[in-house]
Amino acid sequence: MYMWSDFKQPTDIAFGQNGEAYVSELQHRISILDKDGNLLARWGEESSHEPGQFVAPHGIAVDSKGDLYVGEVLEGQRIQKFIRK
Repeated sequence: MYMWSDFKQPTDIAFGQNGEAYVSELQHRISILDKDGNLLARWGEESSHEPGQFVAPHGIAVDSKGDLYVGEVLEGQRIQKFIRK
């Protein structure tokens, strides 16, 4: 069994085709982990409505191209799409 605890109120998790884990965190950020649980990327500043930032992300999904979709239900009330490069 594995456990990762460096999250701020995780709300959802999605997995990419290469095994990456994408975690939405209620405290304004997204974390991406490799298949071994190592942190690859993390972004999100303190509660911002600006594009690319978050107020309270609740849902997360990854499509077959690796594009990331993040939904905010409470204050943000939006879905943002991040295109994989």
